Amino acid sequence: MKDILSEAKAQQRRATRISEMSQDIDAAMAPEPNVSERSACPSGLSPQATGGKHIYRDAKSLEIMAPAGGMEQLVAAVRSGAHRIYFGCGNLNARRNAKGFDSPEEVIEYCHAQGVKATAALNIVLTDSQLEEAKALIARVARAGGDGIIVQDLAAARLVKEICPSLPLHASTQMAIHNVQGALMLEQMGFSRAVLARELSLEE
Repeated sequence: MKDILSEAKAQQRRATRISEMSQDIDAAMAPEPNVSERSACPSGLSPQATGGKHIYRDAKSLEIMAPAGGMEQLVAAVRSGAHRIYFGCGNLNARRNAKGFDSPEEVIEYCHAQGVKATAALNIVLTDSQLEEAKALIARVARAGGDGIIVQDLAAARLVKEICPSLPLHASTQMAIHNVQGALMLEQMGFSRAVLARELSLEE
């Protein structure tokens, strides 16, 4: 009984926190929105918010994508005009020193309410013991209507395609893609975006 009451109180605190943060956001900072729509996942894990449609800030020719290691960073990035946020949950992301988030649904709901896209980071090499946890995270992101998942491990990429094929798949810089052939290979595997290796120059 205590556990149920504790969880209920925690959910109420999260809802109150989102409501308070939303009131602090300056709605006037958002440009004219455009509508982005993604089809439902064949596996049944489809976005629920606004019938699968979200109205996002118009990124025009350049999208500003910012990391959020916690709620404070999330609010700051949104208020500063980011078009997309990427975030991690638990130990399934490379930012081990960041506070991270317990609830991908909370992040996605908040971002979408502000016209911002939300991408989950699953950018680590997965061990066998982490596969079930990774599956659960992918399913939660898909159900909440997330706008993509960043992966490093090809096993994670396969899980995304099995659980929700229409969920955009992004390649982490840690996949170390250095050349056009590598990028083309990822495209053939179903990736829609690749963050190239850090070692490359801007010209490259």
